[in-house]
Amino acid sequence: MSDYTTIHDRPDHDGRSFRDLPPSVRAIVADSLPTRDRCLSVALCTLAGEVARSFDDDRVDDRGDYALGPVSEAIYSFDGYVSIRFALLVDDRYETANDRDAAILASDFLHASAYTTIGKTPVSDRRALELYRTLVDGSTAIATGFFSLNPEIEAPATSRSDASRHPDVSLAETAAALGTTAVGATAETRSAIERYARSLTEALTATPSVRDEVRTAAVRTLSGSTDRWRADGSDDRNDVGHPDGTQPPMIDHLETARTAIESLRRGRDESAGSHERRDPIDRLERATRIPFEHVADVDG
Repeated sequence: MSDYTTIHDRPDHDGRSFRDLPPSVRAIVADSLPTRDRCLSVALCTLAGEVARSFDDDRVDDRGDYALGPVSEAIYSFDGYVSIRFALLVDDRYETANDRDAAILASDFLHASAYTTIGKTPVSDRRALELYRTLVDGSTAIATGFFSLNPEIEAPATSRSDASRHPDVSLAETAAALGTTAVGATAETRSAIERYARSLTEALTATPSVRDEVRTAAVRTLSGSTDRWRADGSDDRNDVGHPDGTQPPMIDHLETARTAIESLRRGRDESAGSHERRDPIDRLERATRIPFEHVADVDG
């Protein structure tokens, strides 16, 4: 297996130093990256690979577990790239010309880092090409999303919702695609997990007033680091709803995510030994429920 150098191999700022970068660029890069245990794209990428391996063992590559490390590191860099580009194009965070130049260099560094890390993934040349294509497709979708969010540019006509065009949605879909591709999942499994990641992130995007809180809970749930459910796999509340009987915008997205989960479960039930390892898929389902507790009362 090829060695690869990750951001965490150079500890300084929360495990990341980027010593080869100019100080102004280095600071922006470090600031753009969330801690890994709060990074939605990393959680989705890793769990996507785990789900695929949990019931595709007779078809996936034996090196899949090793491949998940590099691809999760790649999507981590890609996450920082999206964060900086969002700040540049939407938030106007970088006010001076020097700050903007440094931010552009920082985003370019993270973008290149994602591709470099993918190149060190221990997979066949054919699958490596698939991973590169996934990142290219993700970059294109993210650029289109930024185009639609820029208030100074008239976005092209589209029937998709504003949430579906958000760059974070494309980032999540790319994360899921990388995780499943790295382990060699079937096309059906990859499609279902991508659909899940897209819909869950659309739901997060549709709840702006509590977005950070809900996102953190979603990441914890996907990572298996929360115990807010009973042993039988159910949680302690009813589905999100609104007192007047209407549904907040996120509900449709959550239902789409749950439909994707059901398609995964149907596929797993057809696999040998499928009933012995339901936990990864259960975490997908819980992330559509527990993090959104009481959100309807806030955003409905």
